[in-house]
Amino acid sequence: MDNLFINYISRIHREEDFAFILKGFTKLLNNPLTQTYLPNSTKKIQFHQELLVFFWKMCDYNKKFLYFVLKTSDVLDILVPILYHLNDSRADQSRVGLMHIGVFILLLLSGERNFGVRLNKPYTVSLPMDIPVFSGTHADLLIIVFHKIITTGHQRLQPLFDCLLTILVNVSPYLKTLSMVSSTKILHFLEAFSTPWFLLSSPNNHHLVFFLLEIFNNIIQYQFDGNSNLVYTIIRKRHVFHGLANLATDPGSINRSLMRKSPLIKKPSKGKLDLIKETVPKERKRSSDSMTSSSLDSPSMEGSRPALPAEPGTLKVSLASIPRIDKMTEKESAHPSPQQLSQLTQTIANGISLMSHDEAAAPASKLHSPAKEEMVEGSGNDDEDRAATPTPSATDSYETHQGEGYTSASATPTKLSRSQSMPIKELNSPKSKTLSPKEKGSTSGIQLQRSFSVLSAGSESKWSPSPDWVQGWKTKLPLQTVMRLLQVLVPQVEKICIDKGLTDESEILKFLQHGTLVGLLPVPHPILIRKYQANSGTTMWFRTYMWGVIYLRNTDPPVWYDTDVKLFEIQRI
Repeated sequence: MDNLFINYISRIHREEDFAFILKGFTKLLNNPLTQTYLPNSTKKIQFHQELLVFFWKMCDYNKKFLYFVLKTSDVLDILVPILYHLNDSRADQSRVGLMHIGVFILLLLSGERNFGVRLNKPYTVSLPMDIPVFSGTHADLLIIVFHKIITTGHQRLQPLFDCLLTILVNVSPYLKTLSMVSSTKILHFLEAFSTPWFLLSSPNNHHLVFFLLEIFNNIIQYQFDGNSNLVYTIIRKRHVFHGLANLATDPGSINRSLMRKSPLIKKPSKGKLDLIKETVPKERKRSSDSMTSSSLDSPSMEGSRPALPAEPGTLKVSLASIPRIDKMTEKESAHPSPQQLSQLTQTIANGISLMSHDEAAAPASKLHSPAKEEMVEGSGNDDEDRAATPTPSATDSYETHQGEGYTSASATPTKLSRSQSMPIKELNSPKSKTLSPKEKGSTSGIQLQRSFSVLSAGSESKWSPSPDWVQGWKTKLPLQTVMRLLQVLVPQVEKICIDKGLTDESEILKFLQHGTLVGLLPVPHPILIRKYQANSGTTMWFRTYMWGVIYLRNTDPPVWYDTDVKLFEIQRI
């Protein structure tokens, strides 16, 4: 017999019903964040995990509800409490399941264009979150919280790194203005993940660099105007990109890179290698980037407290392992392919030729409307939506090199099969000029927190990097766009600094705000969105997590006493 509750949920379709359900979700999720002047005047709820599971199931069983959520700006009222719980739970290993469900919801939402557009709304709420003080948009909040999770989170969160960066990749083509703080955080990601000792320690670590380069390419190609903070940060950290382009691939250099960093690597713990904090040399401390140091060490928001680990004796549930990101997502073009457009044009032409002139107008408009909706993916009519829509011009003859499954735009289907997703295998990059030893040495000096760990390190004893393996993915790094930007802007910025004797970054930012790279960058690449796709692995994970929540909520009184649970294990921290 079918589950009648699920059946009725999937059949809800009236917008007033959706509005009522969404209002209930936002009100309850934001309850722990409510601040009042009267102590104990608002009762704090503790069932946020159940709420997130229910919200996930609603979006899963009723796609119309998901599109309704994305259509309204209320989606930000879902985003903020999720980010609050992610930030608050990042150091507590008993809440790893909560971290996963929150990231999965954001991955699901990021697959739709409207979510990326809504992130441009200014963030004006002041919540007691343990994050740096900033002034910007919800996109800045998203990036800053993700940076906190990756740099200071528990080591069991490492499988989520791919998911976190995939979310940023999905929304990056629509981010109109990033603050200096969030721009610095993204560059810090690249600076950390592109160090040789990290890239060569696992066969999958380089995928994180590919994700980050795709973020930069999307913003530069589609949202260059308004992102002068990010462009300025890229120019200040240009040695990171040069270091990637000139990564040594000979056996001697590979061995030296691994051996040189061995004192910074602890012994394997539960299949992982933890990287302890690297000390910045004294001479580099004096000349370090003031912008980076100030943004990394800036004070947290008022009233916040640091994320705390689980108390001893706390119960936790063993969760099933999640699939790799390429098994959880499916690539989909944000633009209709030329094949689809030509087919659509042919269909309209055939329809017009078969019908009278008076009857042809309405069917033709109906035929054209779905394609337009697919291209903008349900965009609204407001000015904000139009301003944030990337222009798909000049993509017809461009052969993109962003990853496996990407072909020339003239032959790119709208949907690529799941087997064509990551890992990235078909990339090309022009050779960059050789750096001086001084520039190469400047890439070491990053301060990394202990949770910057080598992913999949359990197999390191059976695997070692080879020159062919390094060369195989190094030549596919999508560095063309960033290198072209540096080639054009760095001489101009240096000339202005010399001619005017500038020492203040505000003048450089003003110059970058009024600059343009039209006609100077490579032809824009098609935007590819990685949408969440359910599979047996994620289904098993959700079943384990949901029943684990139910089990732990009902331990007092011990209703499960003498019950032989086989789905998961209960562990005491």
